[in-house]
Amino acid sequence: MSVYGYDLNGDGVAELITGWSNGKIDARNSRTGEVIFKDNLNHSVAGIVEGDYRLTGKNDLICCSVEGEGTYLNMNKHYHE
Repeated sequence: MSVYGYDLNGDGVAELITGWSNGKIDARNSRTGEVIFKDNLNHSVAGIVEGDYRLTGKNDLICCSVEGEGTYLNMNKHYHE
């Protein structure tokens, strides 16, 4: 299991991002616990980090599986690689 705090929706408050051994990724509002985003990788989530993956000057949330599969998110879009 991987856990990370990241402001996914741009409200100035970090959401709780959780990656699970079954590949599930979800983001929950840290105030209410409401799920605001969910996705699934094909393998266990190995880690969640943030960085300027697309070299835009803004950090993205990067989720990677144990097999190298990845997805990255910013406040407006979601991408798989």
